[in-house]
Order: sequence, then structure tokens, then C-alpha cells
Amino acid sequence: MASKFAKAASVARRAGFDGVEVEAAHGLLVDEFLSPLANKRTDEYGGSVENRARFAKLVIDNIKQACGSNFTVTARLGVIDYVEGGVEPATDGLELAKEFERYGYAALHADVGFGDKEKRLEPMAYPQAWRSDLAKMLKDGGINIPVIGGAVRMALVPPGKSRMDWLVDYYTTILADLQVDIRTGVEANADIIMREHPDEVILAIGSDPLVPPVKGINGKNVVIYPAVLASSYPQNERVVVGGGGLVGSETALYLAENHNDVTIIEMLPDIAMGMEPISKKYLLRELEDHHVAIFRSSRIKELTENSVMFEKDGEIHELTFDHFVVAFGGKSRTFASLPVPTHVIGDAVRVGKLVEAVRDGYAAGMDT
Repeated sequence: MASKFAKAASVARRAGFDGVEVEAAHGLLVDEFLSPLANKRTDEYGGSVENRARFAKLVIDNIKQACGSNFTVTARLGVIDYVEGGVEPATDGLELAKEFERYGYAALHADVGFGDKEKRLEPMAYPQAWRSDLAKMLKDGGINIPVIGGAVRMALVPPGKSRMDWLVDYYTTILADLQVDIRTGVEANADIIMREHPDEVILAIGSDPLVPPVKGINGKNVVIYPAVLASSYPQNERVVVGGGGLVGSETALYLAENHNDVTIIEMLPDIAMGMEPISKKYLLRELEDHHVAIFRSSRIKELTENSVMFEKDGEIHELTFDHFVVAFGGKSRTFASLPVPTHVIGDAVRVGKLVEAVRDGYAAGMDT
């Protein structure tokens, strides 16, 4: 089995890479040897730390034999198991790292072994470099080779979403490098577009908040979610968020973290439907920890100045509020027909996720 690692490393070397990182974390094959949670062997590959690390030695020895002694091999090493009876960082985690250093691994990426998937594939909301304490522990314990810790903006405002600013930074830089003419503060109407004499047009005009025809929806204490995310919102208020999709759920958490008493009313059986499962689990836990009340399968019937009536299980309920936030998602914007080939992308086609908008933009660019 170790020879298969060498075969994969050889492919990488032929492709021009100077080294590879061996996956020895996340409960995968090498980590199954390292952790007492999985390794129950009674031969030379089980029991002591040295024995449990023996397979990792076979792996690097095979890679070096196949690719040469100067070929760099590092390891992503599981130095903590978030399961009782597993690897403990300060004991066998450190000892495993010492064995890896002794075997010739050039650097270690301190990471998680067995445990909840959230710890192994953390949601965006986790703080940057949240595992850096593991790297510090290894260095303080006498590991001499380099050790790194795992790293894990309106859209940037909700809790845990600030890292999306990286995408903004990327496009700002790359578009400047490509000398793309960007004009801000200009309404892109049909007349202005056609003055440029385009051969083709890509419309990425996005979406507007969806405001349903509910009685009282235009009341003085009703706000649309972009206004909440774009400004400093009052604290210590009773806030009802209408809509429990991704927008509504994240807006609710943002309000709750700003010391408001928050309730979500959602007409569907669940909130944040369609959200990636690990991130959704984290979001639901955060909502619970911030005491956000959630009414599912509930249809809003009417708003008054300071209350909302909604139907659930055939009964009418009423909640009072200081503010009601409209967060039912969005609806695609429309645009006048243009006399040239036109590609409509992103939310202008269907309200979706950022990754879908990026994919649409890439596809349209390749087709033009």
C-alpha cells in the first residue's frame, strides 16, 4: 500500500512538482494507523506511538526511493482527535510529530484526526488559523522542522462571512492587472450600453429583495434586510425576521449577535434549506446559542405597527416587535431587450449562491 503513495508522488514529480504533502490526518488511511481509535493491531504496526507511526515511515521511504532524496515530503498530521480515547496533542500528538521529524518529513501541517466533520472541514465562520495553537504546541515541544497551523463582506456583514472579502480583493487586483475599464456610479441602462457599440453584452445586474404582498409590509417599523446589513442596527430590541432562508437566517444571527431578541418566521418546514450541511449545522447551533426563536411551517398573514400575525398548524399567532425585517430572499432584476447577443448571468437569471454566479460569469466569458 505504501508503494501507491510513491506512485502518486512520482506522477507529481513528472508533472513538475518539487514535493508532495502526505495526508496523515482527517481519519484517512495513514491517520487510521496513527490513532488508537482505529488502530487495534497487535503486530509491529500497532500499540506504541513508534509502531503506530511505522506505516508513515514506509510511505516516506517509498516516496524518497521513487522520487529521489531531494524530493520534498511534508505531512498534514492529525495531532488531536476530538473523540475520547484518541490522540491527545500534548502526549501522543507530540510524540507522533517527533517520529515524523525523525523519519525525514520536511515540515508538518498540524491538523485534526478523528472527530466531528465540522472540525475537519470547518465552516467559513471559524476564525482564521483557529488551529494555530496546535502548531505552537509542537514547536514548544521541541519540533525543529517547520510547523504550520490550519487556516481555515452586504454578504460580508453576517457573522462568519468576512472572508468572502478575499474574492473582492482578488477581482480588484486581477481586473486592474488586465486593465479592465470599470465605471462605477453609472446606471447601466440600454442607451448607455449601446453607446459603447458592443458586439455582445453580459448582463450581471443581480436581484432585488423580494417583498411579498402582505398587509402592513410597508409599515414604519418594517425594514428590508439590506438596510440592516448596510448600517449600524439598534441593540436590545425585539426583532422579527420574516424569512428563514440563507439570507434570513444569517441576518437573524447578525441581529442576535448585536444584542437583539430575535425571532424567525419561515413558511417552509426548515430554515437555511439548500445550505451546505456542515455550515448549516454550525449556523443552527449559533442560532440556538444566541436564543433565536424559530417558527417553521408558518405563514405570515398581516403586519401591524408593532406586531405580526402568522398562521401555524391552522392557528393564528401574534408576536410583538420593535422592528420587522423583510428577508424573504430576492427576485431577479429585469432589463430591456438589446439588439446584440446578450448573456444574462447570476442572480439576474435565478437568485442563487455566490459560487453559481462566479460559474455563470466564467462560462459566459468563455462563450463570448
